[in-house]
Amino acid sequence: MYYLDNGTGFDLSSIQYGAGLRNIRERIEIFNGYLSINSDVNGTEVEVEIPLKDG
Repeated sequence: MYYLDNGTGFDLSSIQYGAGLRNIRERIEIFNGYLSINSDVNGTEVEVEIPLKDG
């Protein structure tokens, strides 16, 4: 899943990895996936990748 917006962005060091983001990250990792969050003055990008099982 890929999300990109063209807002003002935010300082990544200000992200609080509280229960919500921690829970999302842990659930993604259970399936050998990853979560990436990038932001700058041109907007924010969130990417989640979870590999699909063969079958």
